[in-house]
Order: sequence, then structure tokens, then C-alpha cells
Amino acid sequence: MAAKARILVVDDQESILTLLKTILNSEGYEVITAHGGDIALELLQAESFDLMITDIEMEPVSGMDLLKECAKKYSHMGVILMTGYGSVNTAINGLKLGAFDYVHKPFKVEDLMLTVQRSLGHISAQATAEETPQPEIKQYRFPDVVEESSAMHTVCDVIQRVAPTDTAVLIVGESGTPRETIARTIHAQSQRKKKNFAAVNCAEYSEALLEAALFGHTKDALPGVTSDKQGLLEQTPGGTVFLDEVNAMPLNIQEKVLQVFQTRAVRPMGGGKSVPVDVRILAASSSNLRELTEQGQFRMDLYRRLSIIPVVIKPLRERKEDIMQTVFRALRAVQEKDKPLPAIEPEALKVLKNYTWPGNEAELHNTLKHALSFVTDNRLSSDMLPLKMVTAVKTHTAVGTSPEEFRGQQLRIYLKEQEAKKAEEMKKRAARVLQEGLGSLPKPPNPE
Repeated sequence: MAAKARILVVDDQESILTLLKTILNSEGYEVITAHGGDIALELLQAESFDLMITDIEMEPVSGMDLLKECAKKYSHMGVILMTGYGSVNTAINGLKLGAFDYVHKPFKVEDLMLTVQRSLGHISAQATAEETPQPEIKQYRFPDVVEESSAMHTVCDVIQRVAPTDTAVLIVGESGTPRETIARTIHAQSQRKKKNFAAVNCAEYSEALLEAALFGHTKDALPGVTSDKQGLLEQTPGGTVFLDEVNAMPLNIQEKVLQVFQTRAVRPMGGGKSVPVDVRILAASSSNLRELTEQGQFRMDLYRRLSIIPVVIKPLRERKEDIMQTVFRALRAVQEKDKPLPAIEPEALKVLKNYTWPGNEAELHNTLKHALSFVTDNRLSSDMLPLKMVTAVKTHTAVGTSPEEFRGQQLRIYLKEQEAKKAEEMKKRAARVLQEGLGSLPKPPNPE
């Protein structure tokens, strides 16, 4: 955009107009000058510009007058204000009215050029956001499973084959991956789909409470309990019970689950008669159960029963193709049903696509739920995402910084950093020149 950008420069001093036109032309910009705000208004009505650089203190039409007019009629155009040190408060008010930034007179050429570049970059990003069509939510084989990636396509193939059977399935995936979603999909595609689906996270219960939750208990089996109660395995006749984080299940309860596979019956906690059950058991683990068996923390015989059919869900960072459809589904889940999905600006898209998502789909859903509470005009920008995510992506990808970050006073910080870097480079260069100069001097005679 820089080589073709059209810039309108407005000032009531001919010397400033000549200087800026020379500088900006040398950088490849097309420059039109206006000697005063009234002439600028005529040019704005007749021509189109990408950026306007205008002095504030002008008569009869001031730079602030031009800014207000642009905000109403030419909002697509960026505005940079030029001001003396006595008009800083006015310039700050200009930022609130929509100016991209301001520069002090007299200004450094480098400062002005950086501001121009950032402003044009910001305009380009906004234009891209308006022109970029937002993807629609795609439909896949199973309503709740995104399979853009080859890894999830394989998972869906396994679901399709194993769902109609009663075979046990072990779903393996990091914390936050859609393990329960996969389990529910298997149930929904099975012959048991008209019966109940029950899920229990084994890591959330103490040993006694987990045993009671799964197998039920008789009265007085637990402190304060005065009546018998069925467990999930008995409460879900003909259905499916999902044991999430089965790796956290104590060895004593592992033995009882193994007995359910062997006898198709449960014995409530506290004694009582065994009760026949008709239930399919699915399990999931965030740890490698094979390694746990070698460490004596998980029964090998139960592991073999559970892992007849393994389903491996790779972490989201290894399934980048799935990210955007997961994003849109997450937005749809938390967005009001009658409202369209918010448009996602390019910088936010870049962050969402390139973040490593250590918490996988669960982290993504929570992030989008949080971001949606800040959405205005149904547009989601990078400012609405957690700062740690934006910072992590910029550090990881080592790409240029978003122009949005350099609006207003943030540019001052950037310029100071650049000035410090240039000063350091100059010192190093001077040292090299001095060293080279000393090296070329004749050597002093050797006293004898």
C-alpha cells in the first residue's frame, strides 16, 4: 500500500508543505499539498486520499475542524496531526476524535516517517478486516466434532467403525482436548443412543466418594448416609458410562471396575447383593496408561480391557487446521442465537491461529467466552484477547507488530526504543571507524 498511498498535507506555511512533499515523495508516496484548511476541504470533496497530515493551528479552518469533517465523511482515511508544544492537549483531544497520532513541531524526519508507516498499516489492516469474509461454520460427519485436520479425520473414522459395537474404547488426549465430546459422539452413534449417557471425572473424587458414585452404597456405608443409593453403573441401564481421567482411579476401584467387565454386575459399597448391569464403559486418560502399568499405578488387566479400541486426540497445537472452525463453534456456543458471529479482525485471527493453546479446546472456549464480553460493533479485535496470548504469538512468530499498538502515546515508547538502538549502533560504528583509523597510522619507530 505504501508505494501507492495518496497523502494530503495541509499547512499554512509554504516551507512546511515543500519540505513534507519532498520527504514523502522520496519514500514513494503520492503527495498533494493544501495551503490552508479551506483548500483542504475542497480537495477532500474532489479527490480520495489514504492519509491526511495536517497542522492544527490554522485559520479560518483549523486542523481540528478538518478532523471532525473527516470523522463524519471520510472515516476510511487516516489523520496525523502536527502541533506545537503549546497545543498538546488539543492534539490529545484529536486522538479521541479519531486521529491516528500526532507529531510535535519541529519534528524529526524519522519520527514522522514511522508515524506515517504505522498509520497506513493501520488503515490497511482495517480495510482488510472489512473485506475479509468470515468463514461459515462447516458441517462434518458428527455435529460436535471438527475434522479439518487429518488427525481428527482419523478419529472420526474410528468413531464410525466402533460406535455401533459394544466394545470398550480408551480415548487418550491432553487435558482440555474434547475427550468427553468424542465419548458422547460414540454414544450418539451407537445402538444405546436412546438411553442415558453418564460421565464422571475420576480425578475430582476421593476414593470413597468415587466408589459410591460408580457402584452405589448401602445405608450407613458413609458417614451421615441413612439410605441406599444406586451408582451410575446401575442408574444407566442400557446406556453408556464415561470414565474421564481414569488414570487417576485408585487401584482398589480399578479392581471393582474390572469385575464389572467380567461379571456384568456391581456390588454396592458397604455390602449387599450384586446387581446385574447392562452398560457400555468408555474411558479417557490424559496420561499414558501403558507407562502407569509399568510403574504399578494402573492394572494391566484393566488397561487391556479398556484399550481394545484406542482413540488418540492430538493436542490442538498439532491440529492447526481445526483451530478456526473450533473458534467459530465456540463463538456460536456463547453468542446469542439470533445474532451473527462477530467479525474477527486480521490481527486477532493471527493470534488465534498461531497461539499454541496449551489448554487445548477448553482454553480456546474460555478465551472466546471472555473475549465476547468485550465485543463492540460485533467485531472481535486482538485487544479483546488475553495479553499473554498476543505477546506469546509475537514472540514466537517474530513478525511485525500490529499497527494498532502504536496508536497515540504508544508510538512515543516505540520511537524511544528505536532511538536508543540507533544510538548504540552509532557508538559501535564510531568505534569500528576509530579502530580502523588507528590501524592505518604508521607505527612509531622502535627505540633502540
